[in-house]
Amino acid sequence: MKIKITTRQASQRLDKFLSNEILKISRNQVQKIIKQNKVLVNNKDTTSHYMLKAGDDI
Repeated sequence: MKIKITTRQASQRLDKFLSNEILKISRNQVQKIIKQNKVLVNNKDTTSHYMLKAGDDI
């Protein structure tokens, strides 16, 4: 799955965005998935606390 971040979606933490708007699972579960490098931002490994920017590709 690929997601392009819009200006409305920007300026929120990656883990919060994924748990609230996309995956509908707990933030803790999302953090584990990110830590396992199963989520990339702009084709690079990232961290849960990454702040999204408009134009980012997840």
